[in-house]
Amino acid sequence: MGLYLIQSVDSGQIESSIDGSTPKKINLWATWLNRGSLYVRTFILAESLPRGNHTQTVKVLPKSDKSEGNWIRIGGACVTNPKP
Repeated sequence: MGLYLIQSVDSGQIESSIDGSTPKKINLWATWLNRGSLYVRTFILAESLPRGNHTQTVKVLPKSDKSEGNWIRIGGACVTNPKP
């Protein structure tokens, strides 16, 4: 399970957890990009989940000193290798 997240110089950071697991912190700011540029990246958040329903929680964190903002741009969610 993962998210397609868009990185930029004004991106913030999030915490993500699946099914109440320990939150995983993800920094989305990309100081190596030029202002106005965006970079789409897939972040894998969990692997080998058992079949069934799952809940993904995403929390936007306060602005980081390394970022110009705390924008969060989610392009989509993904599930790899689903089986019927």
